[in-house]
Amino acid sequence: MSFSHGPLAIHRSRKRGQTLVIFGLMSIVLFGFAGLALDAGHIYLMYRLTQNATDSAALAGGKRLSAALRSAQPSGLSDPIVLAVHDYAEANGYNTALATGCSSTNAGTPRLGLTQFSASWVDTGTCAGGFSTRVTATSPPPVLTDNCSNVPYNCMQVVITQVVPRAGSTPGPALEASARG
Repeated sequence: MSFSHGPLAIHRSRKRGQTLVIFGLMSIVLFGFAGLALDAGHIYLMYRLTQNATDSAALAGGKRLSAALRSAQPSGLSDPIVLAVHDYAEANGYNTALATGCSSTNAGTPRLGLTQFSASWVDTGTCAGGFSTRVTATSPPPVLTDNCSNVPYNCMQVVITQVVPRAGSTPGPALEASARG
């Protein structure tokens, strides 16, 4: 039985190709969301790896700091505390060269009467820019917590900055993970 006339008649000629257009548009949207999910997952993974490396480097520096009460900031890039931070960051996959290190001291930071020491290492480029990985150790930290107020030179902050690679030649966003020891 075929319905060629009347209300039950099938009019195929007016509805041809609609499914193909809808499927094409929906597949573009689906692939777009899949790409966003992959990018977000990759950035989250990079952040977790960076945070883990920062935590272990801060713990290594903190362990060295706890060995004795310090009355002054680290002496330079060859200070055992600073070297421990660098070595633990490198052991966690953040390879920076000791030779590319740069250091600075700031009097009166974070509190009048204190001198803050900061050491940074990069993989390529300079400490100011052009790098994909930078490890920075600061003692005393920029913000002193209650525990650090009495013995500020026995506290430190470690920051690892990682530029997330992106397809093509443009660098992606920079992730920063920070920990105190």
